Amino acid sequence: MAIAETAALRFGMGRVVKRAFGVIGKNLVTFAILSLVVAIPLLALQVNYSQFVIGVEFNAGMLRYSAMFWFVYLLSTLILQAAIVHATVAYLNGKTASLAECLSAGLSALFQIALITVLMFLAFIVGAMLLVVPAIIWAMMWFVAVPACVVERTGVFGAFRRSRALTRGYRWRIFGLYVAYLLLGFAVGITLAAVTGTVLFPATPEEAIEAFRDNLSVLRIAASMISTMMTSVIGATLVASIYYELRQIKEGIGPEALAAVFD
Repeated sequence: MAIAETAALRFGMGRVVKRAFGVIGKNLVTFAILSLVVAIPLLALQVNYSQFVIGVEFNAGMLRYSAMFWFVYLLSTLILQAAIVHATVAYLNGKTASLAECLSAGLSALFQIALITVLMFLAFIVGAMLLVVPAIIWAMMWFVAVPACVVERTGVFGAFRRSRALTRGYRWRIFGLYVAYLLLGFAVGITLAAVTGTVLFPATPEEAIEAFRDNLSVLRIAASMISTMMTSVIGATLVASIYYELRQIKEGIGPEALAAVFD
């Protein structure tokens, strides 16, 4: 049944996390399948990346391929976010969204999500060149751009403006949740690495190349996919939960009003 929530006066980090894991628990199979949207492209890129590993030095091919890797990762993550936003809205209204419904919600906004991805990707590159801090600021400012685009149909630039308005005053809290998510992902990675014998911190470039080639074994690829699927689902659901929390705080909106946009 739906979660009974009234408009919140303060941003509840615990409430956000509880809501996110509640959604995951009710949609576990659907989300596991949806997570392949991220896992499969990354698996293909990881396997094909080996052809660019020449000696122990970076080359132009590796640089281009790395850029494509992160772009595909960002795009697939945002598509997953859009699909999970739909499932979250359904859950808050006491329903369970089907796989087809979630995919339709994600793919229907594909063009706009792709443009959002391009703009974010370029901004993050510029931010990284400016000593990283601007990239972090922009990431928190645009944290809920995809949910805003999917739910409110704001358009690309409207999604950035809407996210900036919703996150204003709460970006440090969002950053805190994001850091907790990163630590969780790190813990998952460390655990799976220990189980499979994966080298995460090679001491030399030579060891890094060797470790990369060793990581292409079936067991380690499977562990990498499991880690990616788990962290992608948790991250996307966390974004959807934060978006709902922000709209509750700033607008007093309930799940019924949020669901009305899908009618």
